[in-house]
Amino acid sequence: MLFDVLLALFLFSIGVAVLFGLTEAGVSEARQASTLMEGANLAQKKIEQLAVHPWSDNIA
Repeated sequence: MLFDVLLALFLFSIGVAVLFGLTEAGVSEARQASTLMEGANLAQKKIEQLAVHPWSDNIA
């Protein structure tokens, strides 16, 4: 009986640790995706600013 309780507690703690690890990885991935999106938005704004002028003006 005691062994069953200890085994259940051990398995539960492993499950919580795995879920915490997956959550941390998910948050990290979301942060990286957000940073990439910010960079893409800045690049898009710059491209739109450059598109207004002739390319010869942009190079100089």
